[in-house]
Amino acid sequence: MMLRCLELEAPADRLDRAQAEVCEVGEHVTPDQGGASGTEEFATAVIDAL
Repeated sequence: MMLRCLELEAPADRLDRAQAEVCEVGEHVTPDQGGASGTEEFATAVIDAL
């Protein structure tokens, strides 16, 4: 991920945790992850999880 390339470990970890939380809950995942949400809804859920 770009944040890791920029050596921004703490923000990268925070983003990873938020993304993992959204995927674990499963409410806002995209069809390729077994859900029905669009990418915008997934991204909004990740932002909200931050």
